Amino acid sequence: MRQIIRPFGATLLIGKNTLLKAGIRRKMQKPEKSDEDYETRSRTYRPMPELETLLELCNGNVGFIFCKDRIEEMKGKLNGLKSFKEPSVGLIAPHDIVIQPGPTSVLKNKKHFFEMLGIAYKIKWNTINIMEEKKLVSKGKKITKDQYAFMEKTNILHVVYELKFTHFYDNGAVYNPSMLDIGKSRIIQRPVSYTHLTLPTIYSV
Repeated sequence: MRQIIRPFGATLLIGKNTLLKAGIRRKMQKPEKSDEDYETRSRTYRPMPELETLLELCNGNVGFIFCKDRIEEMKGKLNGLKSFKEPSVGLIAPHDIVIQPGPTSVLKNKKHFFEMLGIAYKIKWNTINIMEEKKLVSKGKKITKDQYAFMEKTNILHVVYELKFTHFYDNGAVYNPSMLDIGKSRIIQRPVSYTHLTLPTIYSV
């Protein structure tokens, strides 16, 4: 992902939401003389209450991409990009994790894993067969210890993360990323449709 955005002069920031929020609040906070980095921060500090909007967006599996231009082109290359991650206890599922019916390599003496999670099964040739489709973990929920143990035994080796642009931030305003798909030619052709907004923004002039 970073290799894709590097030619655009963009920076990708992904981390724990608590750290992202702490960084934003630090940027908003006025430097105090007692701060260790007072000299450095005081030279560039200016009040930025508009960053408060970003704090509300730090929920779930999110990250920030900082860039100055060519945003539409970069969005086209990144939107829908997929990456794979090994499941682990406590990981927030990026999608529903569904168990499909069929044979497994799990021996019958491990049937308690299936019973504990309410998964219908039958034993054939000393191994366990799953009888019907079953949602193991719902999207947005944390993977529990029992669910992870089951995934490990049934060779569910990864979950899939798909990159999606959910918001576009500029100068304190947050927009739907579909705004980036409005080209100049469309604005010229249909000025009324795109300028009749309830509140004035940089996109309405």
